[in-house]
Amino acid sequence: MDADNVNVTNCRTRFADYFVICGLDLSSGLEPDNFAGDHLRTPLERSYKCKVLGHYPESVPSNPFDKDAVGMLCLPNGLQFRTQKSSLEPRFHSFVITKENGKRTYGASYVFFEETRNRKICSAMQTLQAMHLTEVSSTRSRRPLDHSTRSLPRHFKLSAHHNKAAQSYYDHTKDTLYVSKSIALILQTPYVHAAHTFLAGLYRFCRDWL
Repeated sequence: MDADNVNVTNCRTRFADYFVICGLDLSSGLEPDNFAGDHLRTPLERSYKCKVLGHYPESVPSNPFDKDAVGMLCLPNGLQFRTQKSSLEPRFHSFVITKENGKRTYGASYVFFEETRNRKICSAMQTLQAMHLTEVSSTRSRRPLDHSTRSLPRHFKLSAHHNKAAQSYYDHTKDTLYVSKSIALILQTPYVHAAHTFLAGLYRFCRDWL
């Protein structure tokens, strides 16, 4: 059997070409996702740029790794932040990458939330929130006086009575900050159910082990 035939056979029998991890790059910090168009939302509701943190193996000749496409599709909503006040349930989705030659590559992404212990990130989120509140207060101060709002957004003042509004704000003295992360598989055959089972099992194992 020649080398070409061996390579074809390996491609057909291999479950996945790549294992990928996407998430927050601590060296880059928080970079707003300019395509999300959500600059008017609270910092905790905004989207931030994610990056491919690692992929294994480094290269598969028959399926070159597309870092930009994989990163965007593994976390299609960008990096999302939450606190313990919001749902932190993992979620799964699959996707397809169609290359210029028409060839399709399949992906499976398992997205979960991981606690953020990095002080710089927590501080940056707190600073962004303070800036947001100042901006909202300034905007409202230029409007006719509303005694129910004063300097802070009305829904923020009523957050004790409206849990949904309270979820939009981060208090570093009380809240635990979480950020989305993805573990994913890139495949040449759409083994979606098997990929879901594998990634969910890997997540549970690592979560329990840690």
